[in-house]
Amino acid sequence: MDYVHRTNLIPDPRFQHVDRLTRSGVTVAAVDHENGRRYVRAVYDGVGTDPYLNIANDIITVPGSYRLFYNVFAQGGDGKLNVYTRESSKPDYVLAYSMPVGNGQTIRQASNQLTLNAVTIVRIIPPKTAGGMIMIAECNLERASTFDESYPYFDWATMPDPRGGGYSS
Repeated sequence: MDYVHRTNLIPDPRFQHVDRLTRSGVTVAAVDHENGRRYVRAVYDGVGTDPYLNIANDIITVPGSYRLFYNVFAQGGDGKLNVYTRESSKPDYVLAYSMPVGNGQTIRQASNQLTLNAVTIVRIIPPKTAGGMIMIAECNLERASTFDESYPYFDWATMPDPRGGGYSS
């Protein structure tokens, strides 16, 4: 695999700028876990009627096949990870991928190939119970043609992103 040609389209996969991630009805925090990963955590505050958090918003994607790798956990009920896409000439997004996450369940996997249009959103949805939480780490969205199943997430020490963000030690 030629890692030089791999590009993670998630602009901040280590959530260094989590203060920019806001959404009514959801309390957001970045968590450095003992396992060495950095998670973004969205907790439903019981107020909003449609709790969610876009962890990557308005990603410019070339229409084609992509794969998404993620490590996601839900607690306090069932959560969900969704990917939406739209054509640049249309205002409405359509659901391209959805993964339910059961209460107390951790899912660490790569999606099958999904077809994306020109603009994409990656969203996590916490359980809609007071204090319901969802966490995500190691989020990687890349073209299916460069995705490497044996190394499905990016280590920024070996695959730096010229756009910045990510791990920097």
